[in-house]
Amino acid sequence: MSIFEKEIISGRISYDELSDVDVSEFTEPFLESLGVVFQYRKYLLYKDVFYGEGGEENPARADGSSSSNIKDLAESRRRGIILDSARPIVELNNIVDVSGKTYNYKGEDGVTRYKADQYNGQTDGGDVFDVVSYVDTYDEEGNLIHTAAYNRLLYLQKLNDSPPREVHNVKDLVSTCATLIAGGHLPKEELAIRNLVYAAAPNLSTAKKNEVIRQVLKDQDVPTQTRSWRDNECWDWYETKCVDKDEVKIDYFFPNHYFQDRIYSVLKQFAENEEVQTLAEHVNNKGDNPEIVQSRREHADLIWEEARKVFEKVSKYMVCNNFKLPIERSYWMPQIQSGDDEENRNKFVHR
Repeated sequence: MSIFEKEIISGRISYDELSDVDVSEFTEPFLESLGVVFQYRKYLLYKDVFYGEGGEENPARADGSSSSNIKDLAESRRRGIILDSARPIVELNNIVDVSGKTYNYKGEDGVTRYKADQYNGQTDGGDVFDVVSYVDTYDEEGNLIHTAAYNRLLYLQKLNDSPPREVHNVKDLVSTCATLIAGGHLPKEELAIRNLVYAAAPNLSTAKKNEVIRQVLKDQDVPTQTRSWRDNECWDWYETKCVDKDEVKIDYFFPNHYFQDRIYSVLKQFAENEEVQTLAEHVNNKGDNPEIVQSRREHADLIWEEARKVFEKVSKYMVCNNFKLPIERSYWMPQIQSGDDEENRNKFVHR
């Protein structure tokens, strides 16, 4: 038995059986989406599908398919093709490559699967594909909603939001948005970008979706009414763009949305009822290791002692200064970028 021959798992089929199986045996339904027209499901040879001049084109991925995912999928497919897995997608097309060969199908999704099969020596093989075409979409009055190009890239990202595909990452979605904006298929508007990202990746965490939106707004210089800041951005702005930094000394850029953190909440409860707060603490047990739990409990003791020393110094200052906080709240970062209250983007806003 060669390295490419493995025992087939029950319920799967081998490469040799793939071309003879009726397509109805593949039970996973076609994933529908507006502007995507399902044509048919059919077994196709890989040599009849255009995957780019070097067989490397993967339109939904900024960096192509990762080698680790190719090898993992290759190992799985050596143990049989799963009948209830989603089908790879090809577009009904007419493409002539540099050698003059004509293709009727363009590989859209399943590039990692294709490369896994090549890795397994299936150079003359193929797969069962869902064949699609893309169209513009219009509202009831006949107004254009989205172009076919928009519907295509949205669909490809939707496909990568579900198994067995290698999940898309922030970079993939940022790249898709950039492509659509460059082609005039996605307006340079925050709401339009947000709608696309949330539609394309419903299973991606909210934090990562917002990271995509934030990155696109920044990279594409999308005009917005307000802006948000991160610590590193504040310091970069201060060092490179702030026109009054010689007159204004800043020690700490403070994100008010983190003000109500756990320690503040505990102290606030004490202030409200003037009763010492009893805590039941827990630590992150990532790694499922009792020694790690004990180590992190010991580290927590050090953090609490450090906090106590900080509070002691703050208390002494406040007692000697009519209970004033040792903080000067003098400035806001510029955030309002349009309208009557528009602020100078290169100056602090005085309180």
